[in-house]
Amino acid sequence: MNKKLNIAIIGIRGFPANYGGFEVTSENVAVRLVERGHSVTAYCRGLKGSKPDKYNGIKLRYLPSIELVNLSTPSHTTFAALDCALRKFNAIFAFNVGNALQVKFLRMFGKKSVLFVDGLDWKRQKYGMIGRTFLKRCESLAASAAKHIVVDAIPAQEHYYKKYGKKVHYIPSGSQVIEYVRTTGVLEKYGLQPKKFVTSIGRFTQEKRQDLIVKAFRETKTDMKLVMVGGNKYNQEFEEKVKLAAGDDPRVILTGSIYGPAVDELYFKSAIFINASLIEGTSLSLLQAMGSGSALLVSDIPENIAAVHEAALAFKHDDYDDFVQKLQQLLDSNEMRDKLAEKGKKVIEKYYSWNVSTTKFERLLLDAAGVKTNV
Repeated sequence: MNKKLNIAIIGIRGFPANYGGFEVTSENVAVRLVERGHSVTAYCRGLKGSKPDKYNGIKLRYLPSIELVNLSTPSHTTFAALDCALRKFNAIFAFNVGNALQVKFLRMFGKKSVLFVDGLDWKRQKYGMIGRTFLKRCESLAASAAKHIVVDAIPAQEHYYKKYGKKVHYIPSGSQVIEYVRTTGVLEKYGLQPKKFVTSIGRFTQEKRQDLIVKAFRETKTDMKLVMVGGNKYNQEFEEKVKLAAGDDPRVILTGSIYGPAVDELYFKSAIFINASLIEGTSLSLLQAMGSGSALLVSDIPENIAAVHEAALAFKHDDYDDFVQKLQQLLDSNEMRDKLAEKGKKVIEKYYSWNVSTTKFERLLLDAAGVKTNV
């Protein structure tokens, strides 16, 4: 792998990663690609103004987007694709199955892409009939648009093979075991004590069911607190639903979105982390919670079960009473929480590594650029 590439990243919001899983994955992989000698340009949303030209060695190029709910991502990626077509990139590292059309366009200009599609987006509740139909079309198009397609969950890999006869690559997102985080004052701000609170961290969406998490927690008997970290400016109706579920329970704390060292401290010092999703890829927040030593309570959807490798207490995703019962069980047992926390760390050490993930992405990018690799 001596060939050094000139790589473009499209389909993200920008760096540093302050939005979702695509940004976290692309940033962690991009930083390591730069360390290995490759040139990486990330297309970021918005006008440049006084924003930096580089971030951790990654070149940043700013282009506008149409900031409406369903147009922000496709509009920005279209502008980025037009720009990429005129530049000498060896390979395109694209994110989001909804950008398959732009990847197909770039192929017409001789650009070969690696497209990271995550999970099965068309299943997400936030999309109406038109949105789901569009994403299914994009999924079908992706099978022929990109040189390589990557998913981060085995069920998604199986879906592409059964539906399209397409062999796609499974590359799990990375994480690491955290032994120490710096104190930021976030616990003092919200009146929290280490290992005396439960967390749910992530963008508020219907399929992640943060409202159900709040409702279930309020039925438990505990002096612990529930810290709900996240929000969604594109779906304020669901944000309000979560707030209504919390009511006036003083144990429930809604912090809004938090990033950086403060959220790292919340992961590290929480007793329990909850993922109640109906749809996932491999949840990056789930991996960070495992690496941080939180005991996990997860819905039993295939993606979650595959991700945790038996290092979590799982509840039936369609059984609310089972959810409440399992949550109470975990709240009541220090021993169970400690055992799950230790199992989680071992899972991270064995199965998840950003360096391993980067090597796999690097091989695909090299292959897309015409460099012989074993893929």
